[in-house]
Amino acid sequence: MRVWTIADAGLSFTWTRLARALALRVGWSGTRYDSAEAATSAGPVPDAVRFDDGFLSEGSLTARYSDARRYVHSISPEEGRTAVLRAGVAAPELGSDYRVARARLSVAQYLRVPFTRHAVVALRAAGGLAEGTIGTDAPFELGGFGVLDPASLLPDAVVSPPDQLRGYEHGALAGTGFVLGNLELRVPLAAPRLGRSTWPLFLRRVHGALFLDAGDAFDRPGELPFAGHPFDLEQLRFSAGAELRLEVVLGYALRTDVRVGVARALGR
Repeated sequence: MRVWTIADAGLSFTWTRLARALALRVGWSGTRYDSAEAATSAGPVPDAVRFDDGFLSEGSLTARYSDARRYVHSISPEEGRTAVLRAGVAAPELGSDYRVARARLSVAQYLRVPFTRHAVVALRAAGGLAEGTIGTDAPFELGGFGVLDPASLLPDAVVSPPDQLRGYEHGALAGTGFVLGNLELRVPLAAPRLGRSTWPLFLRRVHGALFLDAGDAFDRPGELPFAGHPFDLEQLRFSAGAELRLEVVLGYALRTDVRVGVARALGR
C-alpha cells in the first residue's frame, strides 16, 4: 500500500513558565491511501478484509505538558516528566473517505541515576483506543521503527514520540487499542564536539542506551478482529536491546539523535 501525507497544518498555543510548559495544538492532516497491487485472479476479496483506497481527512487536538529538565551537559532530560494527549476524528463531514475516532496518551518520567554524571533512567508508558477503521486497516499499529515524523525533530514539538516495540517489524501488531511500556538506561560515553569548518553539521555527544520494551495491540468489542484477542496481560510481547546514539546539531540549531542499535524479541 502507498501512503503519503498531502498536507499537515495546525495552530499551536503555548503557556511557558520557568519550570514547566503547556502547549495545545489544533491541527488537520490529509493522507492518501492507495493499494500498491492490483487485484489478482484468485477471486473476489471479501468485503471485510478488502482495503478501500481513499483519503483520510483528520482533525486533531493535541495537549502537551512538560516539567522535564535538561542541563548543559545532559544527554537527555534528567528530571521531571512529559505527558502528551492526542485525540483525532476523521469523518465524511470533514471530507474523509473513512470514519475513525482515536485517542492516545503517553507519559514519560526521567530519573537521574545517583552518583553518576548524567546517567538517566527513562520510563515511558503509552496507550490508545479507537473506533472505526482506515479502509478496513487497523487504526493503531505497533512494532519497530517506521516512518519518521519530521515534526518530532523540532525542539518542544507538540507531538508525541513514536510508539516503538523494538525487535518486531514495523506494524507487526495491529488493533483498535494498544498498550506500551519502555524502560531505558541512558549512559554518556563521549563528548567529541566535532565539526568541519562552517559546515551545518556538528557532533556534540555520543551516548548509549540499554532498553526493555513491552506492549501489545488488542481488539475492542464490536470492532474488526485485527489482533485476534481483547486486552490481556498474558498476551504482552517483550523485547530488549541496545542503541548507540550520536547527538548531532543540524543547521546550527536543530539538535537530534542519530541511532544505531540491535533489538531482539523475547518469547513469542
